[in-house]
Amino acid sequence: MWAQIVSILVGLFIMITPGLFEYDKALSNQNFITGPLIITFAITAIWEVNRNARWLNILVATWLIIFSVIYGNGQDIYPNFLSASMVIILAIIKRKGKGMYGGGWRSLFQKNPPHAEG
Repeated sequence: MWAQIVSILVGLFIMITPGLFEYDKALSNQNFITGPLIITFAITAIWEVNRNARWLNILVATWLIIFSVIYGNGQDIYPNFLSASMVIILAIIKRKGKGMYGGGWRSLFQKNPPHAEG
């Protein structure tokens, strides 16, 4: 859970980066889109049932790196690169699950589904 909380803080930093480093409009807009997405997926992944939502942050952070390299135009893109890299590392950190949830549709047709035991 701590990794998701740090991801939320990094997402907030991504959103304020354009004001700190005076990015142009294209790069600023990209930060204003990817920052809230990272925060949203991190908040969603806090709950154990939705812990796999953290993988979506890898896609968003990868997009931020690619967009920053392509449209950076000589700007200081290191904060974006470092922030996105940190989000990727934090998303890879696996949290130990406390329980087993669901089982999908096949659990409806099993005699003793694993999630019903206990």
